[in-house]
Amino acid sequence: MQDDPDPTVTKATLITKWTAQQNALAQKLIFEDQGLSFSVEGKSTDATLDGTDYDTPAAWVEDLSQIQVEGLHYVGGLDISFVDNSLDETASNTAAERNHLVLNNATTSNEPDAYATMVVLEFPSLKLVHEITEAVHLTVPYIPSFLAYREAPAYLSLLSSLRAKLKEANKSQEFPQILLVDGNGRLHTRQAGSACAIGWESGIPTFGVAKNYLPTHSWDHTAPIDKASKGGHWRETQNGMRKTAQEHLVRPGSWFGLFGNKPDANHPRPEYTGAAVLPPGKAKNPIFVSTGHRISLCTAIRLTLVLSRTRIPEPVRLADQISRQAVRDASKRREGNGHAEGKSKKQ
Repeated sequence: MQDDPDPTVTKATLITKWTAQQNALAQKLIFEDQGLSFSVEGKSTDATLDGTDYDTPAAWVEDLSQIQVEGLHYVGGLDISFVDNSLDETASNTAAERNHLVLNNATTSNEPDAYATMVVLEFPSLKLVHEITEAVHLTVPYIPSFLAYREAPAYLSLLSSLRAKLKEANKSQEFPQILLVDGNGRLHTRQAGSACAIGWESGIPTFGVAKNYLPTHSWDHTAPIDKASKGGHWRETQNGMRKTAQEHLVRPGSWFGLFGNKPDANHPRPEYTGAAVLPPGKAKNPIFVSTGHRISLCTAIRLTLVLSRTRIPEPVRLADQISRQAVRDASKRREGNGHAEGKSKKQ
């Protein structure tokens, strides 16, 4: 999922091309457990997928003490931090940004635009055993709902680097059996978010964990993301989702389903494409879990819960922490180089 940059390509052309590619990808993805090298069992209220809880969510509860994981030894986490984070899928973008191809590059062409990190944690100890961080030079523009085209190449490069590193150290058995991606999978306007792209391209069971909710209904590439809860359905706004989650998710392990489509004549029984999940601990706001490839939503929810010490599952939290530190370190180096150059000129 990577295109070479072409300055003559218009935004409309890219959207048409990428939309077709993501629609095709969504038809190939497997949103059930398939070929897993481990098993996850638990006890929870069965969720009936009949679309009747679209307006008033049905909150299911996963009993944390009853989640049993067998055969899982290594878990991977992927995250990316941008040098200039003013543009991401949760930010309200300006008219200029929405109507032009925005690369969101760093200050000079020689500087990285982002740092991507992959971590491997041992399970169940959640001990960090491997970490790789790579500088990223972006070659495609930022367009809402197409973030996979910016992130997937970096993540696939990390997976390749990890395989080589483990093979050289005779530790190939420590390659992760499951990947958690900071972002969405099936919970996406075309059911083909970043976690889907990584899962499909790598062949590794993958799911997405997002810190913020992105409404998937009636996506408009020229309109800002609506964070307000006034007007419209609560599922169509970030604030509406936050308020409803706080009302219905009252104990750790509780969750309700998220829909990719509204119930209507064409979708009388819409499926859950993700879930708002209240993690263990004292968190008041949920995280948003969605399957990417070769894993079911139920398994993704249960893994999210057993991998969490705080609101964010440890594989994603640590990858985020390390990639952010890489950005800070790079910023300090640039500032130091600039200060040294200034002193040299004065002399």
